[in-house]
Amino acid sequence: MDLALGHIFGNHQQEIKVITEEGGYDNRGIYTETEETLNYINAIVRPLSTKDLIHDENGTYTNNDIKVFTKDKLNIKNIIEYNDLKYTILEEKNNKFHGDFYSYIAKCEDGA
Repeated sequence: MDLALGHIFGNHQQEIKVITEEGGYDNRGIYTETEETLNYINAIVRPLSTKDLIHDENGTYTNNDIKVFTKDKLNIKNIIEYNDLKYTILEEKNNKFHGDFYSYIAKCEDGA
């Protein structure tokens, strides 16, 4: 376990699957086959807080969506699998107060 995250969040850190899709049309209009890359990262997953939901614009997020804390840089639209559900990273939060790790909001894609 990463001691910095473990120190802050105890034993809530776990390994989650990250799926990155690359390919499709580039900015020149050239198509390349889509390829999926699978990686595992250590992260802490928490439900969205009431504050997150109140400050959400346009009702994008629900109680089914999650916040992800990790030392690994993720990309918007990365797909993560957590508790047998798929989530899409939609937003990187302001990390100014989060030390040396990142936080993201991910939208549940499995209709949970």
